[in-house]
Amino acid sequence: MKFYTHVAQWGNQLLVRGYKDGVRSNYKVKYEPTLYVPVKKETGFTTLDGKNVNPMKFLTIKEAKEFVELYSSQPHLVFGMTQFPYTYIAEQYPKHLHVPDLTAF
Repeated sequence: MKFYTHVAQWGNQLLVRGYKDGVRSNYKVKYEPTLYVPVKKETGFTTLDGKNVNPMKFLTIKEAKEFVELYSSQPHLVFGMTQFPYTYIAEQYPKHLHVPDLTAF
């Protein structure tokens, strides 16, 4: 069984603390984030309001942040989460995500 206890960003790397098969481990991950840009054609990816977007993969966290900064005056042209430890967790540990039952409210 593999799970994390903490993930933090340090420059272009993510520092991960967790357990694998009952053994505590600490390691660094060279994370390659993904952001999304609007397109007219259907790609299978959409925003929350249904607009088509295309994934853009970056080699480093720094490149992704520079891209977001480049379009800071036009935020409607870049989609995705820039808190990269959270996106790493969602990608690497999808079974650990807890989605609350909102029908009870």
